[in-house]
Amino acid sequence: MFCPVTQRKFSDFSLSIDNAAMERRLPYMGALELTYRCNQSCCHCYCNLGIDDKRRTDELTAQEIKNILDEAADAGCLWLLLTGGEVLLREDFGEIYLYALKRECLSRFLLTLL
Repeated sequence: MFCPVTQRKFSDFSLSIDNAAMERRLPYMGALELTYRCNQSCCHCYCNLGIDDKRRTDELTAQEIKNILDEAADAGCLWLLLTGGEVLLREDFGEIYLYALKRECLSRFLLTLL
């Protein structure tokens, strides 16, 4: 099957994005730690608060996170890693994730969940 689109290796494509973003000083990659709570106890990890740790009240609210997502998208972020301890321990994770997906002009955002 004939494909009219020029084929490129991902490494070349990624390098061109890296270079263009650096030239324009765009914060095109980001990581947002949603929680330090985790249901694992990995000895190498700093995100090791217990599931019901009282410091969970120190976490950003869903609205604060949405504001950060808005700012990141407006600044030109193309790649966002939602991470932490275990992000699924947040009761509002679904709300946060769907907001990131549905945000206007977020078609530029590529979301990765670790």
